Amino acid sequence: MPFSTYWVTSPLIAMFLLAGCTTSKPIPPVPQSARPVPSAFKSPLFADLDQFHRILFLNDMNGSMINTAAILKDELQKAVESLSDQQSFNVVFFQNQWFGREAAQATVATKKKCKLYLETVTAGGTTDPLCCLEEAFREKPDVIYLLGDGFPDNQALLKRIHELDKDRKVKVYTIAFMDGNMVDADFDDFMKKIADETGGKFRRVNAGAL
Repeated sequence: MPFSTYWVTSPLIAMFLLAGCTTSKPIPPVPQSARPVPSAFKSPLFADLDQFHRILFLNDMNGSMINTAAILKDELQKAVESLSDQQSFNVVFFQNQWFGREAAQATVATKKKCKLYLETVTAGGTTDPLCCLEEAFREKPDVIYLLGDGFPDNQALLKRIHELDKDRKVKVYTIAFMDGNMVDADFDDFMKKIADETGGKFRRVNAGAL
C-alpha cells in the first residue's frame, strides 16, 4: 500500500517529515503589483479605478463643454484622490494639456499638484483626440479613460487606437459625458464599440445628474 495511505503515528517520523518540509523554499508572496488596490470610492465616471495600477485620464475640454468643465474637473480630482500610492496616473486633455510628462505615483504631494493643475484648465478650442493619443499609449497605461461629448472623426480615432495597441494590452474605458438632456445615440454606440473592442467598459453620464 502506498505510504500516503498510512497515518503518521510515530513522533520520530513526524519530526523527520516536519524537518524535511522546513528545508524547502517558502512560496514567495504575490507581488504587490499583481494585487488589485481596494478602494471604497466608486466614481460615477471612471469605473474600476481600484483594478489598475497605471491609469491615464484622457479628456475632452473643448468649447462645447463650458457648462460641464467644472463638474468634470471636480470628478477628476475625486478620482485622483481615491488612488493609493501603489498606483500611478496622468491627466491629459485633447487640447494638448498634460498634467505631467509621464505617469506619476499617486502620493499626497502629487495629488495636491494635480488639484492646482486642474484649477488652471478651462474649456475652449476644438476637439482633436488624435493629437495626444500616441503619447497616451506610449506611457503604457493599464487603462485609458476616454471621455468626451463628440469627436470629429470616429473611424479615424478607432483605427488609430488599434494601430497603437496591436497587442490589446491597454483597456479603454469610454465615457460619453453629456450636458443637460443631450442625446447622441450614434456617439454612444461608437464609444461602446471602442470599449467592447479593447476590453473596457462604456458609461453615458449626464453632467447635471452629478
